Amino acid sequence: MMKCSIGVVLLVVTLFASLSQSIKYPITPSTQYPLPPPKGWIYSPYGDSLERNFTFSDFNEAFGFLTRVALVAAIQDHHPFIQNLYNFVQLSLSTDDVNPPGVTQLDINLATAINSIVANLTA
Repeated sequence: MMKCSIGVVLLVVTLFASLSQSIKYPITPSTQYPLPPPKGWIYSPYGDSLERNFTFSDFNEAFGFLTRVALVAAIQDHHPFIQNLYNFVQLSLSTDDVNPPGVTQLDINLATAINSIVANLTA
């Protein structure tokens, strides 16, 4: 068992706290600077994510849509929270690596790209 004095623990905690406060986040969450959601998207009740529901003709169409979303999300290196039940898909977008977590331009960009996928499916 490793012994550690309270002084060492406090020093480590203090250093971690000062480092985490000095980190500059490159993207500002929408709780401070609201961003207008793309067409069809709404803010969650707490305002910390964008949400949109989709209904398709069957599971295959819904899964095809999700596959396209996955490819775009991988390219953008920003991934949605996905819920799927047969022909119903619910997507939620938020950025977790900002303080506090919320909607950023990354989410707006992905939502816009997802809207393009939907437009191409219905064209």
